[in-house]
Amino acid sequence: MAVDEVRRRLEERLQRGREVAAGNYAGSAALSSATTKWKSATETAIDNLFIGSKTLKRFQSSGLMGIGIIGLSDWEEMQEVRGRHSSRMSALEAMIEALPYMREASLERPAPSPAERARPVTINMQSGNVNLGTIVGDVTSNVRGLTGEDAEKIKSLMAQLATTVVEAELDVETKAEAADAVEVVSEALQKGQSGRPSAMVRSAIRRIPALLQNADRALKIWSELHSLLGPHLPPGTI
Repeated sequence: MAVDEVRRRLEERLQRGREVAAGNYAGSAALSSATTKWKSATETAIDNLFIGSKTLKRFQSSGLMGIGIIGLSDWEEMQEVRGRHSSRMSALEAMIEALPYMREASLERPAPSPAERARPVTINMQSGNVNLGTIVGDVTSNVRGLTGEDAEKIKSLMAQLATTVVEAELDVETKAEAADAVEVVSEALQKGQSGRPSAMVRSAIRRIPALLQNADRALKIWSELHSLLGPHLPPGTI
């Protein structure tokens, strides 16, 4: 693919990122959802445009500062999210400027074979890699050691929720973001009450109902599960 076409496609992502930055959001959860979807789509575009992983990894390493800071107000969380989004935008701008000098071939990858299409789908999200082929096992493993009030019920519901999210008829970005949020909650349950409330966990808990609004079964499971989580998370998380 010609460099000019690569530039055009990256500039489309950059323009979309500017639109996301200029949007009006009711709170940090809505802003985080919008920036995460943009980041995921941009990573997919970069992965498709370049042979080799160096360019994608450079983009993924941008915007990591501040993740998981605890005790922030919603306004402060919004500033953190905006800062990470701005860093990613700057990284994308630098990538576009460097296009004429890049050694990586600016060629799209060939169409995947049937065997490759059957592999588990991995989508890069804000908190790391979300592998939809292993999410159920990861979530189940995270909560396996849970004890105390309603522990067995919570374990069962977490496994059901992860399975239902993977099977739900949601668009790829929403499904990946929902799976990421469920995994974040499972990791918080694994740590238990000994930790301190995390902005990332609170954000995940707030985002899940909106992400599952078109997946009735998953939303019903989440509603039941949410009422049981409090005693197993650090005070102030819910």
